Amino acid sequence: MLKKRRIVIGVTGSLGSGKTTVSRLFGALGAKVINADKIVNVIYRDKPSIVRKIAQIFGKEVLTKAGKLNRRVLSKKAFSHKSYLKKLNRIIHPLVINKIKQEINKSHGVIIVDVPLLIESNLHRSVDYIVLLNTNLKLQIQRVLEKSQISELEMRRRIAAQLPFKDKKRFADFIINNNSSIENLKKQVKQIFQGVAKWILK
Repeated sequence: MLKKRRIVIGVTGSLGSGKTTVSRLFGALGAKVINADKIVNVIYRDKPSIVRKIAQIFGKEVLTKAGKLNRRVLSKKAFSHKSYLKKLNRIIHPLVINKIKQEINKSHGVIIVDVPLLIESNLHRSVDYIVLLNTNLKLQIQRVLEKSQISELEMRRRIAAQLPFKDKKRFADFIINNNSSIENLKKQVKQIFQGVAKWILK
């Protein structure tokens, strides 16, 4: 393999699988991390026209009294029906994907793209490697319920809206098992990072 100016790694997995933690560990090793959810937050904050468009589709109840988007209410409504989720994704995905590609194009070295719907959005075509997180459902539920306000029902709806692990697996170059300790997770991340970083131009 020829050495490259940059190598892009897409990190994906189901809700509560540990994507953000894994991306942070890659970042600690020197990788640049592009987080899709943070980009969505910026879009909602800086593009009032998008917020208005979403409110027209989902109703004014997705807005706060100050006219800002209430992501919790929006998510609950969007994941209540497949057609709602498709409508939201049609608005947001093109903007997020465009921004991610812009960030990739102006970066070098090892770049981590943390995207829940990496494969579903076809963004996997823009990365060199795919890292897929594997976590048992019991742990996923436990992690999400501990750190968020969504119910178990909402969580299961979100998981059901994503491709199942068995379908994502065929796209993966690396699979990280996140069912044990943080030390074990660090070891797996470091092994992948060292394996790809050697192909970066100095």
